[in-house]
Amino acid sequence: MSEPIGNDVAQSPLDILEKGVVSTSSGTKGLSAEFGEVKDLKQGLHQRHVQMIALAGTLGTGLFLSSGQSIAHGGPLGALLGYSIIGTAAISVVLAGAEMSALVPLNGGIIRFAEHFVDPALCFAIGWNEVYAHIVSVPSELSALAVLVKFWTDVNSAVWITVFGALMLATTLVFIRIYGELEYGFSILKIALVIGVNLMELRTSRSPLARPDLHEHPSLLRPRGYFGRFSFSTARLPSRLLITVFFVGLIVPSDDSDLLLGSGNASESPFVIAAKRAGIPAIPSIVNAVVLTSAWSAGNSSLLWGSRILYAMALEGRAPQLFTRINRFGIPYLSVLFYGMFMALGYMSLSSTAETVFSWLKTLVSISTLVNWMVITITYLRFYYGCRKQGIDRRRLPWTAPFQPYMSWWSIGLFVILLLTGGFSTFIHGHWDNQTFVSTYLNIPLFFILYFGYKLIRQSKVISLEKIPIEHFLTIAEEEEKEPESEGSKWKWWTFLWK
Repeated sequence: MSEPIGNDVAQSPLDILEKGVVSTSSGTKGLSAEFGEVKDLKQGLHQRHVQMIALAGTLGTGLFLSSGQSIAHGGPLGALLGYSIIGTAAISVVLAGAEMSALVPLNGGIIRFAEHFVDPALCFAIGWNEVYAHIVSVPSELSALAVLVKFWTDVNSAVWITVFGALMLATTLVFIRIYGELEYGFSILKIALVIGVNLMELRTSRSPLARPDLHEHPSLLRPRGYFGRFSFSTARLPSRLLITVFFVGLIVPSDDSDLLLGSGNASESPFVIAAKRAGIPAIPSIVNAVVLTSAWSAGNSSLLWGSRILYAMALEGRAPQLFTRINRFGIPYLSVLFYGMFMALGYMSLSSTAETVFSWLKTLVSISTLVNWMVITITYLRFYYGCRKQGIDRRRLPWTAPFQPYMSWWSIGLFVILLLTGGFSTFIHGHWDNQTFVSTYLNIPLFFILYFGYKLIRQSKVISLEKIPIEHFLTIAEEEEKEPESEGSKWKWWTFLWK
């Protein structure tokens, strides 16, 4: 079996790069010594855990449920284009993060990069933006879980919010290995479901042309029907998921009323609708069960990552020191319990429809994620132009991203447009909605308050391109011997999935 590779695990390839878990640079030891990388947290995740979770991390409730809304509002073509365009921008973020992580594999990922390549104030702002995102994400997933269970039973949602909240806390407060095994199993289930559904769709698809055309469905041509779908696809989406979106668009008519049920469970999933049309009665319960494990997995990951980010910020003096306390399992337990307090937000779903609460919590998470992507892109551009300003040949870097800086400029331009127009429907006469406006734009002033507040108090300054320590990091990397990667023989047969 392979050796544990780090303190945490990511829910997607982007998460792995952001948190600096995967180290591809030869300068890991040198950087660890110089920057005092902490080794207090328990290491228990193995390569098979990380690889499987990274592979299936993109398969979440957004794909299984929200893709139905995308098809309903934007049509099959609009949904496919929306996912494709956002996918190109997401890939750019991943590649930019990979290039920086390969050279500077520090714990904290983008939070640490922002400190060294841009401004300590940006490090503070994006760090608390991540904390805020995970605070909102955990109750969001609990609300989703409560709705998903209602597919089978009418037991009060408060029961399920309490049960799953307790399970999340329990798995996060004990050995990290337990989390890894749970995520490993959840990942296998999600991959099996997507493969099975795609095969079913291939078997049941009769005519790709039997779709509503533009004349019958003019919503395909309206901005709200096409551009508005982007908000649903601001998830971590690799190109392989486009195949699934394409197949679903072929066999589920965009005017199917079940796509907009608003139930929040498998009833509105395009996968379930496709199964019903194929006459397979067992599929709805199977899909709902896998979506439930997906929401549980997302909640576990938010609780884990959020607590580690808060712990790292506390170590650097950017959060209260009490969050650095570690229990006997090597877990920052006070950081975990801090997030546990905000699980109570999930009970808000009891005072209104759970779908409504889940919707605005999901919007808050999406916007904070969008801000995080923008910071990654801005940080990378500073890194890129720092190399150019200092006359550093990028061929010296351990790994370089293709099509740069053009891809990053494209991404940040798209992100700015999405951030500013995310709630555009509220500005249409007669369509004002307080909930949409607040959930869409709250994060913008909050981020600037954090950034400029830190600058005012700590008097931090933007690091000039000439003073970015790129040459210093290169020297460390070039002086270290490259360590061979160890591969466990026990799980080699799985590697066909990602190699």
